[in-house]
Amino acid sequence: MLSPYQQKSYYGSLLQSMLYEYELRETQMGFGIPPFYSIDLKNNQFEFPSFKEKQIAVLDFWASWCLPCREDSKQLKDLYKKFAGKGLEIVSVSLDEDARNWQAAVKEDSIGSWIHILSSKTWNTKGIKTNLTRQLKIPGIPTYFIVNPTGKIVLRAENIEELYQFVEDFFKRYSKIHPHSFQ
Repeated sequence: MLSPYQQKSYYGSLLQSMLYEYELRETQMGFGIPPFYSIDLKNNQFEFPSFKEKQIAVLDFWASWCLPCREDSKQLKDLYKKFAGKGLEIVSVSLDEDARNWQAAVKEDSIGSWIHILSSKTWNTKGIKTNLTRQLKIPGIPTYFIVNPTGKIVLRAENIEELYQFVEDFFKRYSKIHPHSFQ
């Protein structure tokens, strides 16, 4: 452990930067998101990953008080409408502290069609409470992950446009490879 003086030195800050980059790599493409459990908006137990019959899933980190997140929900709704029947799942993870604000925002934005959970109500496979935002190194919201059916990260998107484009391209390519999957 470095002393506060060492942490502020050139080499200390360089070391901290390198460690952060190394830790951040664990939330990049190809790495798996550790399994977790939660209770969803409809009071059902949710297990991650639990969408093995889907092709890809979007993990959407947001909050009711985040205006860009609320704006992005319109495009998420459109994505879900277009691709849910083709193999897309969306799991919205709210950072709200008050469940009433979270529930009201989901209702107000009419986005209750997909899975919604609270970040503060997640547990690992040993039943220990987890902090997903810290575990996944999420510096701000909205943040999106696209994962495959086993929970491996395919893309970490910082904006809705990048996410939307990837999902559209994925299903265009996938439908050409597996044309009977969409009938």
